[in-house]
Amino acid sequence: MQYKKLIFLLLMFLGNKCLSQSFEAISKKIKYHSEPKHLAGLNHKIRLDLYKQGKLDFLHHCDTIFILGSQFTDSGILLGKIWTRNGSVTYSYQKGVFDFDTYQPFTPYECELIEKWDTAKIKAAQTAQLDGTYNYGTRVIKKDKTIKIDNISFNQIR
Repeated sequence: MQYKKLIFLLLMFLGNKCLSQSFEAISKKIKYHSEPKHLAGLNHKIRLDLYKQGKLDFLHHCDTIFILGSQFTDSGILLGKIWTRNGSVTYSYQKGVFDFDTYQPFTPYECELIEKWDTAKIKAAQTAQLDGTYNYGTRVIKKDKTIKIDNISFNQIR
């Protein structure tokens, strides 16, 4: 009986390690395809931190991941939302600290445009000028062993 428990725990550990390695690979691929480039490394770190904290457990068994992000250039605050049909996490990040309760930075309309990946409507709905923020969306489609990544950067959506 002890033997069966040990095998079960070992399989759980190895399964979790494989899932985390595959998410790390996905996040790294997002990093290399991300816009804006100057935020790619930090956003990769943030995604891995969120994953390690268990905030992205809903990513398993999904085929499409959506990401929205904004950075305020004057304060350095990063706002983000990562979601699938199975769940979501919304956060702010500044100087290595997450806040999951203060901000709801993205409207349902913005999320809907990203989910539909209607880049024409995203561009048409954006405001004329940037107000000191970088806004970007990412769509990750996993199919079999391939990963397709689409990105868009835009001004604030009205």
